[in-house]
Amino acid sequence: MASEGIIRSVYAIGFLLLLIFSKSDGREFRCYSRLTDCQLSEVVLETESAIADARFTAIPRSLTIETGRIPFVTESLFNKWKEANDITLNALSIRSLYLHAGLMHVTAKHNAIDTLLLDSNTTEYGLRTLQLSHNALTELPSSLDRLVQLRVLELDHNKLSTVDMTVLGKLAELRILSLAHNQLTVLAPEHATLRLMKLRTLSLAANQLVTLDVQSWEMDSLVELNLTANNLNWLDGQLSQFPVLKKVELARNHWSCDWFVVQHLYPEPNLESLPFTLDADEPGQCEHGGMMRIGQHCCATTKLPGGSIDPYEDKWSEIGELERKIQKLNRTMHEGSTERKKLLESKYTDLSQRLAQLLEKHRAVDETLQRLETKVNTISDDELATLERELNGKMDAIRLSVEEKWNNTLLNRTEDGTRSAGNWTLQATTELERNISSLRSQLESSMRQFNLYNEKAYRQKAMLDRQSADIDAVQGKVANVLQRHNALQDRIKQELEPKVDVVLGFLGDIAEDSDEAKYPSP
Repeated sequence: MASEGIIRSVYAIGFLLLLIFSKSDGREFRCYSRLTDCQLSEVVLETESAIADARFTAIPRSLTIETGRIPFVTESLFNKWKEANDITLNALSIRSLYLHAGLMHVTAKHNAIDTLLLDSNTTEYGLRTLQLSHNALTELPSSLDRLVQLRVLELDHNKLSTVDMTVLGKLAELRILSLAHNQLTVLAPEHATLRLMKLRTLSLAANQLVTLDVQSWEMDSLVELNLTANNLNWLDGQLSQFPVLKKVELARNHWSCDWFVVQHLYPEPNLESLPFTLDADEPGQCEHGGMMRIGQHCCATTKLPGGSIDPYEDKWSEIGELERKIQKLNRTMHEGSTERKKLLESKYTDLSQRLAQLLEKHRAVDETLQRLETKVNTISDDELATLERELNGKMDAIRLSVEEKWNNTLLNRTEDGTRSAGNWTLQATTELERNISSLRSQLESSMRQFNLYNEKAYRQKAMLDRQSADIDAVQGKVANVLQRHNALQDRIKQELEPKVDVVLGFLGDIAEDSDEAKYPSP
């Protein structure tokens, strides 16, 4: 009886060992916990045949492998997880990682990943989160730009020596980008345009950057920028070009003191404070590095980037003051663009109405002037002709009268040859003087009337010239207002409308994320 019990015990132990070894050889894996997702442990798949023989039972949309060893996460392995779109594969000694087209979230930290593979048949991925910190990546694949929906990209603690910014610039939906603790010496190409309008957090901390050019970076949603623990001494571009920046970390670098002056990071007490917060270098760090302290940071005072002496050393304060005024003006124009647009439209309408009235008045005055000129010309010609005829007639009459009197005088001579004194000479002289006075009076009257007409014509012409000059001035002002109005509309279309679209897209994304959080897909 005892021997039979021992035999049964041996069989039982063998059966248990068989069960244990059948599970440990990786052929069949079941979720041991499904509170939040499927959790697996001791998943060891070191060869292609082991992956081919492995069976996974009832894998849901979320999968976490807590322990094991999978050097190559291949497409055939993902085909066994067809329903899963949220994968966590931390500390599994992964060297090569394949990204399946149906994935939404991938976390693979603390591995040895040096190769990242994408599906060659998929042009655009729906992947939202890719966290690959603490791996061995030396470069990013050019096919990374297919992750058009990617919002979080974490590549901390890898071996990246350079990053192709043109590839990252195509990830338009990116919100968080972290490249900290790598070996970056330069971002290539150095002057590339990086347009990530939805990016909120950017970390380049703990690299080997010496200079950084951000002049062509368009990041209107950037809130946090971390540049700590590099070898930076200069930043080309202005931190103020990021309109919503709230936090900047600059400690543990080798900044030039001139750069702090150019950036106005420590403004005068009576000037506006910075729109963002700054970190600080540790106490004693400046003295240890042989540098001076400006505000909360250490800096060197001797030279600018590249070792050249600053030729504008005594002008930086003036340049800084001008830059602050320009920035304030730009903010004022940006904030008051809507009100200014309404005011300009109102002024434009008012000026248009006034211009129409002036043009109508100008037309009326022009017509009156034309009638007056026609009348003056007609009256002057007729009156001069009439005056000429009257003068000629009177002169003929005077000549006839004088000849008649002269003839009579010859007839009235005495025998001794002398003329008899008579009253006719006095009468003729008096009548002649009276006629001459009348003619002179008429001539003076005609000249006064003619001069009056000329004076009125000159006055009317001067008034018309002034009105024409006023109309030209008003038209110039209206053209200037129209030009400014068009320039303002173009600026609104080029600057304000894209920013409004970005904000609306950002709010839409927040709403979308909120909906996904409230109503997760089954």
